[in-house]
Amino acid sequence: MKIFNHPLIPSPTFRQIYHLKDINSTLASEIIYFDPAIDQDLQIGRYCQEYAIQYAILTEEIVTFLLYANLCAKYCITHNPALQKLATQYLLDMQILSPICSLDEIPSLAEQNFDGVILGIMP
Repeated sequence: MKIFNHPLIPSPTFRQIYHLKDINSTLASEIIYFDPAIDQDLQIGRYCQEYAIQYAILTEEIVTFLLYANLCAKYCITHNPALQKLATQYLLDMQILSPICSLDEIPSLAEQNFDGVILGIMP
């Protein structure tokens, strides 16, 4: 299980964006993330796929999850264990991260086979 945003474990920086133009102010080493509600025509996802930009989405919805899996999203940040099951079943490249506030949440999420957790990001 991967653990992101823990102060003692090196990991990439996740940076939230709100518009396609926000990508221009991010560093190549950062992983952008966004709520797909701001990307109704999938423009951000298509842009990231075209330019090989690593990105994550915040969603609980199966259809949204599958759309962005087809647009090469690297991560899905969600509380929904069904998305982890789908990612595993369909052998998707997207990794499923559950947002957490405390390390005490890790055991139950590990038992649900989440790919990882991310501290400090709430969908």
